Amino acid sequence: QALGPWAEALLRFAVGAAMVPHGMRMCLGYFKGTGGPVDSVPKVGAFYDKRGYKPGWLWAYGTVLTQFVAAPCVALGLFTRPMALVLFVLLVLSAYDHAKYDGYFWNKIGLEYPAMWAIGVLYFVIHGGGPISLDRLIGPGVIPRFAEVRTTARAKAPARSRALVVRGKRRGQSRTQY
Repeated sequence: QALGPWAEALLRFAVGAAMVPHGMRMCLGYFKGTGGPVDSVPKVGAFYDKRGYKPGWLWAYGTVLTQFVAAPCVALGLFTRPMALVLFVLLVLSAYDHAKYDGYFWNKIGLEYPAMWAIGVLYFVIHGGGPISLDRLIGPGVIPRFAEVRTTARAKAPARSRALVVRGKRRGQSRTQY
C-alpha cells in the first residue's frame, strides 16, 4: 500500500499525457503518417461537420482545449476533477463515434482504445488527483471540492435509520436527505 499513491500518480500522468501527442498529430500536423486523416484545426472542424457534430469548428476548438489544457492538467493533478470530467466527456463521445463508424477493435480504429482511456479518466473524476498532485500541494482552500458527502446517525432515530448529510464547503450550508 505504500506504493499506491505513486501508482495512482503514474496512472494519472499517463492518462493525461497520452492525449497531448494525439492532439499534436490531429490539430497541428505532427507525426505524419501515423493514421490521422486531419492535421489542422479547420480540417478537424470539417471532419466533425461530416460526422454530424455541428458546428464543427466549435467541436474542433473544444477538442483542442481538451487535449492541450485539460489533459496536461490531469497529468499534473491540477484542477483534476473538473479537467478529468471534460476529458472523460471527450473520450466517451470519441468512443461512441468510433463504435458507430469503426467497430470495436483498436487496430481497426474502433471504440476499444478511447473507451479504455475513458475508464482510466473516470477514476480521476471520482477520486481526484490523489496525494501526489498539484491539487494536494496547493490545498483545498484554493481548489474547492464539489461537495462532501457523509452518512451520520440521527440523534433520536433508531440504529437502522441513517441520514445523508450533504455539506457544501463554500457556503457552510447543509441539508439532510433521507
